[in-house]
Amino acid sequence: MALDIRLHPKQSEVFRSPKRFKVVVAGRRAGKTYLSYAMIIKWSQDAILTGTSIYYVAPTLQQAVDILWDDIVEWAAPLIASVHINSRVITFHNKVKLHFKGSDRPETLRGKGLRALVIDEYADMKASVWEEILRPTLSHSKGPALFIGTPKGRNHFYHMSEMALLNENEQWGMWHFTTYDNPTIDRSEIDSAKKDMSSMAFRQEYMASFEAGGSGMFDPAWVKQAPAIPEWMPTMVAVDLAGFDVAALNSSSKSKHLDSCAIASASIGGDRWVVHNIRYGRWTTTTTCDNIISACKEAGTLILGIEKGLALQAIYSELVEAMGRANWYPRIIPLTHGNTKKEERIINALQGRLEHGKITFIPGAYLREFTEQLAQFPSRLTHDDLVDAVSLLEQLIVYGVIASTEDYEVDDYQPLNSISGY
Repeated sequence: MALDIRLHPKQSEVFRSPKRFKVVVAGRRAGKTYLSYAMIIKWSQDAILTGTSIYYVAPTLQQAVDILWDDIVEWAAPLIASVHINSRVITFHNKVKLHFKGSDRPETLRGKGLRALVIDEYADMKASVWEEILRPTLSHSKGPALFIGTPKGRNHFYHMSEMALLNENEQWGMWHFTTYDNPTIDRSEIDSAKKDMSSMAFRQEYMASFEAGGSGMFDPAWVKQAPAIPEWMPTMVAVDLAGFDVAALNSSSKSKHLDSCAIASASIGGDRWVVHNIRYGRWTTTTTCDNIISACKEAGTLILGIEKGLALQAIYSELVEAMGRANWYPRIIPLTHGNTKKEERIINALQGRLEHGKITFIPGAYLREFTEQLAQFPSRLTHDDLVDAVSLLEQLIVYGVIASTEDYEVDDYQPLNSISGY
């Protein structure tokens, strides 16, 4: 008998993935309990998997029972043959058994070959529970496992998530859920909680951020709103290209295809920046090019900076076609990382300016995402596309100075950043 399992988009992505080992970094009430249930039902009914035992493991047995027992007994009732309360075992009609376990009693986890495994709140367990005890139980059946939990700093769960994200082992996959991803949770309630909690606690518990990874490089309080776009400042647009599949073009970029393309438009005069808007998304190359040129036309600028490289080469001809469609022809200025690491470049460009109020922002829907990315920077487990796009504006300052002239020839002079000292 098939059950009606309804998942939100990110849950569905995990559910459908062929990865054997799935790591889900999730905020509170982001839907991880229902995802665990869905995976258990899928594994219990899969005729391809061998073995008859599935483990659901939480830090303690009581936690395992409190989290999932009542729900799975209710939701999966048509598939269940018997429920053994004393032993905490649920037996399905096809003889597959679901065992509820606590990692605080490792002696109860040994000795049985498993069909599949869920480890919930792995950040609250010892790493040895998986590495020394549970991993061997899957070797005979070559069964799958789901690791799920809320971050607790840069511990073993962080390192496992990072390994899975960077695809160091093709059997592993990583997904990141925030509480906002759960459509059944009222967004206003999340916003209300944000006002009641410290920003660090909110980012960890609701945004599933590994706070130790952020290192406090940027304070969200530095993001100040501007009353209006100053007409006297020259405008420009900087683009962090991503969002379409560049993996085939640049095999050394293991995670770039997970990012969004970000298009930042701003007015810059002297050491003052006013960011108008940041368009972002994962689009086809044609839509990406149309959005880039549209952003330039909306800002009224002919100064367009794009990171140079294979991605720019791949879209260049379509970008020219987009100019023709919009009847707007900005000059494309290739931007570089130079010899500076991306993290250092972003910090050098933005940290001093933001802290001293030299960069302000026109209010808009983009500002929430920008602020969240800024607060979590740097972390390979979260995106930084919007932050990177804004930092690239620094390389366009010299072009803004001569924007009112017809001569766009410039030398290699790089202006000194009076705020950061670089």
